[in-house]
Amino acid sequence: MSPESQRRATLGGLRLAILGCGAVGRTFAVELARAGSSVLAWSRDSTRAEAAARLVREAGGEGQAVDLSQVPAADGILLCVHDEALEELAARLAELSQRVAVAWHTCGFHGAEVLQSLEKTGTACGKLHPMVALPRGKTRESSLRGAFFSLAGDAPALELARRIVAALGGEELALRDDPGAHRLYHASAALASGGLVALFATAANVLQRAAREGEDRERIDQALLFLLRSTLANLEHEPPTAALTGPTARGAASIVAGHLRALADVDPSAAELYRQLTAHMQRLLGDSRS
Repeated sequence: MSPESQRRATLGGLRLAILGCGAVGRTFAVELARAGSSVLAWSRDSTRAEAAARLVREAGGEGQAVDLSQVPAADGILLCVHDEALEELAARLAELSQRVAVAWHTCGFHGAEVLQSLEKTGTACGKLHPMVALPRGKTRESSLRGAFFSLAGDAPALELARRIVAALGGEELALRDDPGAHRLYHASAALASGGLVALFATAANVLQRAAREGEDRERIDQALLFLLRSTLANLEHEPPTAALTGPTARGAASIVAGHLRALADVDPSAAELYRQLTAHMQRLLGDSRS
């Protein structure tokens, strides 16, 4: 690997700013620091910025909590705030006396257009969204290593974003260059991640109704997690049509009908969810046979 390639494989020499120090901002701060960048952290709540900077230092990096006015000194600025706060924060940055060089946001729903107030000041703007489930709780450390990322924006913003993705060992997921594509991308992620969590919780509640009195809920959850891990392992090696198991995949209509009756007796909403998912499974199987 050439010296230039080695330099680009890490973020050494870069100073990157994180604006918003919730789950996404904290994770980016630590990962960017581990990849060699120094990190400036800002949040409306200064204690959150201090906490993020401390996490960076604990990870062996250079981290500092700063005022918003100090942010433009960074080589790139990552807006890790909620969708509703993006335009207002971009407008505040646009009003600063010093121009921001490069800015990205981390919201999956939007393309780069949501940062247009910054773009009008000459800032190279873009999007850098990781396709990763980052929980709001602090029960475990999250990682961006090896993730897929959705990127968009001006050429300078894309170039630096791709350097960041490479340094994190990730890959770019290429999307069409239109707002509708970003909406569908984000909807897909919400279905796969949030939808799975909701499905798991529903299935666990149903299983608890079948368990003997006193059976521990944690064991119920562990039983379903084992099943889900085996399902994900199947999906890693097989197309969805081959990974699909259970009565619908076998064409056992009487068993499916029995499931629906049993569910309707204890949780009509779970029965309706099962009915809808069964229809999708049948459509999946039908498509594979056509």
